[in-house]
Amino acid sequence: MEYTFTEEQQQFRDIVARFCRDKSPTTAVRKLVESEHGFDPAVWKQLCQELGVVGVHIPEDRGGSGFGAIELGIVMEEFGRSLLPSPYFSTGVLAASAIAEIEDAATREQWLGPLMAGDRIATLAVEPGHGYPNIKSLPANGAISGTLRSVTDAAAADTIFVIADRTLRAIDPGAAGVTIDNLRAMDGTRRLANVTLDNVDAEVLGTLTDEQIQRVYDTALVALANEMAGGAQALFESSLEYTKLRKQFGRTIASFQAIKHRLADLHVDVELATVGAWQAAAAL
Repeated sequence: MEYTFTEEQQQFRDIVARFCRDKSPTTAVRKLVESEHGFDPAVWKQLCQELGVVGVHIPEDRGGSGFGAIELGIVMEEFGRSLLPSPYFSTGVLAASAIAEIEDAATREQWLGPLMAGDRIATLAVEPGHGYPNIKSLPANGAISGTLRSVTDAAAADTIFVIADRTLRAIDPGAAGVTIDNLRAMDGTRRLANVTLDNVDAEVLGTLTDEQIQRVYDTALVALANEMAGGAQALFESSLEYTKLRKQFGRTIASFQAIKHRLADLHVDVELATVGAWQAAAAL
């Protein structure tokens, strides 16, 4: 099947790619990886207010920008290509997708508006292995206890959302009983932490059906697939350029038959992964 983007989608890609080139050169990425929160707050504000990509996949009648999963995939692919350090996946994908599923319009507006404007950073605790976090609801006072593992951007978040008993709940990371332990992640551009809850008050925002919860998870998986495809593209292009520069036995290694075959195989792998991610976004 031939897959093509519309002219508007291609223009959108060009805008996002240009932003990434300007704001996320390799020198900036390396510097931010070593910083306290791992991203530049000023760039994050620009990302939200100038590009308006937070909630890009959420329909207008749910408080979003009114585009879709394909546009979300474009954003994530370009972010993956440039390794742009930002809380976009946690805030713009995980948290925004969960809030958009709430049926009460006032609640959606209360929470989604500040996220889209860049005024608040949030994340959603999703248990590795595609399941519910290991938490226990305490009906007596509405508090929850347990452990949230590998939560993205937990240390930088103003709010941590969690799904418990099929309800979406909001937790203040600074509240009594919340302990955040940062983890050493393989990807330095995405901060992870384990969050321990000890009888912590959690505001109930609304009830979600299994279908809605699955849609939030699927959105996150499709977004990550497109991000990884973008990263793979950048790695392949970098490797290809290296073979044109590296010389052995008086000629570039790109001229060696074995290298050509290896690059051809890698090219096919990257192309199939990229189109697979695009098709997943289209299906979503």
